Amino acid sequence: MTASKSIVLAAALFGTLLATPATAVAPKITEKYVVKVDPNVFIPAQFTLKINGEEVGNYDSKSNIDITEFVKAGKNKFTVVYAPTGPYKNRFAATVLTIGVNRNGKWSTVMKVSATQGSPKGTRTLTIKAK
Repeated sequence: MTASKSIVLAAALFGTLLATPATAVAPKITEKYVVKVDPNVFIPAQFTLKINGEEVGNYDSKSNIDITEFVKAGKNKFTVVYAPTGPYKNRFAATVLTIGVNRNGKWSTVMKVSATQGSPKGTRTLTIKAK
């Protein structure tokens, strides 16, 4: 039985399928994708990351998490929704979420989203091509 047939069978037996890693049904990619969050106590914020429409995680504290399993070979749509979790107390501070990729041993920033007093909440979307 193939991986995709196993997933369909599991969904039929156990109900709704949630945030299935992309590697379960797609060829593996050679790149490593990571989400990092650098929080600032003066700008408390929460970030929700969706990849290809599926919610992958919610981040509001210092994070460095491998998200490669949710990225498929080819085009991927990353959506980050962010909002304050408390009062913003400093107009110069920022809480930052960064999505990066390790390609052939080199780190590259793919997407950076900052919650600031001037941009306290919003949605950012980016389409990338993974290899």
